[in-house]
Amino acid sequence: VCGATQSTDFPTTLGAFERKFKAAAYRTNIFVSQFSADGTKLIFSTYLGGTTGDIAWDLDVHASGIITVVGQTFSADYPTTAGAYQTKMLGGTAGFVTKLDPTGSKLIWSTLLGGAGTKTYVDCRAVDVDGPGNVVIAGNARGALPTTAGAFQKTQGSGFSFNPFVAKFDNTGKNLVFSTFCGGTNYGMAKTVAVDSKGRVTIAGHSGSADYPTTTNAYQPKPRSTGLNYEAFVTQLDSTGSKLVWSTWIGGSEMDTVEDLELDANGDVVFTGWTRSSFFPTTPGVFQTYFAGGTNFRGDAFLSRLDATGSKLIYSTLLGGSNGEEARVLSLDAAGNTTIVGTTGSGDFPITKGAMSSKIKGPVYNWTAEGFVARLSHDAKMLLYSSYLGGSGSEGILGVSTLPDGDVIVAGSTYSADFPVTTGAWQAKLKGQSDGFVGRHDLLPSGISRVGSGTDCNGPVLLYPSAVYEAAKGTGSLIVGNAPKQTAGLLALGGGSYAPGFVIGGASIHVDPLQWIVVIPIASDVDGRTILNLGFGQLTKGFRFAAQTLWLNNAACSHKSLFSASAALDITLQ
Repeated sequence: VCGATQSTDFPTTLGAFERKFKAAAYRTNIFVSQFSADGTKLIFSTYLGGTTGDIAWDLDVHASGIITVVGQTFSADYPTTAGAYQTKMLGGTAGFVTKLDPTGSKLIWSTLLGGAGTKTYVDCRAVDVDGPGNVVIAGNARGALPTTAGAFQKTQGSGFSFNPFVAKFDNTGKNLVFSTFCGGTNYGMAKTVAVDSKGRVTIAGHSGSADYPTTTNAYQPKPRSTGLNYEAFVTQLDSTGSKLVWSTWIGGSEMDTVEDLELDANGDVVFTGWTRSSFFPTTPGVFQTYFAGGTNFRGDAFLSRLDATGSKLIYSTLLGGSNGEEARVLSLDAAGNTTIVGTTGSGDFPITKGAMSSKIKGPVYNWTAEGFVARLSHDAKMLLYSSYLGGSGSEGILGVSTLPDGDVIVAGSTYSADFPVTTGAWQAKLKGQSDGFVGRHDLLPSGISRVGSGTDCNGPVLLYPSAVYEAAKGTGSLIVGNAPKQTAGLLALGGGSYAPGFVIGGASIHVDPLQWIVVIPIASDVDGRTILNLGFGQLTKGFRFAAQTLWLNNAACSHKSLFSASAALDITLQ
């Protein structure tokens, strides 16, 4: 995790790159920290920054373990490395790109990015690192910014407000591969970036420029916002930063912005943000098609998916209550289900039954106050899980990552002394006015736990409940994803789970073989998905059973064992 701190006693570890807080009073330095998988140990923690103040906006952890951090610095002495593209501050602020080794003990390389002039402000807002280690950033600049020959847009549209830019460094940090503005004649902001396997770069954010560059066949070539409102955009550039592949607006008549995006295996763009527009575009059959309301600058969160050409809105749903929401980050699982996190001030925010926290605890302002974690199905038609996350103060949730088994890691900041922590956690109490937090959540309702882990076909097979299992209801559903496509399988229901597991055909089975077992034939669709409906009949509250799916692998599976399997679910009727 990374962030910014004003604490001179922020915990650092022996051998860390920087153990001393350098910033002046009321300014911040960056921290980069790593915890053990169970949250009980601080593996490493380091400061990063200079004497005038610094902010980290995003990080990327490469498969090699190398950590790339981007943000903005006001510090002329921000740490850079010899031979890096830019080692000295030239303007009022500069963006930075810094690579740390996997132990947090040394810089691999570190460069600034900015132009000359005291009124020049550059901010590196988001980062994505490709397989070879090249670094692509999206950010915002006012004033001078280095651009490259052949860039799509060599000069910014307005000298008085921020314009989005996209830049790429090679894996040594010495060479600026390309750098281009991407904006109109008015204010704009890029907030997120992703690179596909062909090197194409997708960015998103918002713009107040009616002439923001779009393409003819895009989903929405012209803005719908009016007056001083800004509107969300999603834009894809080619691998050289020299031309648009496609670019579209998406929004209504008031303020909208995209906060985060990811690309799926098909190249579709999944993105989240928030809107003040009563008529933000939604699609039929999704979880929430209506605008629930909002106050001041916040309305409802949204989750949307554009196809790989930027011309078709595959789905789009709102998510919110009557006060105000801000979705900040999303994470896709292997089956295309999406977890979004953010903050809400709504006591009537959609919460699923049996969630970790069903009532808002913090003060309800006309501004967002309490964290939320929500998971929607691959088509945005079902809210699989949704919970508040916070205490009696206010929270900001700024990070989420999905693990292979479907658990998520959530990170943010809290002002709550009663923020929920677990037994044995590395830090169990609030020490400052506000502290950072990081936690692991299974996103399962009460009465259900995950046992074992999925066995791969192409990544683990996923098994989620559609809702809490209630005896009085008499029915429940299981959602299967990332199974072998168009193949046969079995649903095993048994009298209990078996944590150690036993192996059949390369798949780990976690339904207890010494208790009753019922096996039901099932099949997956062309996308490796299926929904399994169960009936409980006359079973009573407290009845316990286990469920797991087993699948026959096919030629499309990268793992060549005979079978793959989901984890088991241990279910107690509520």
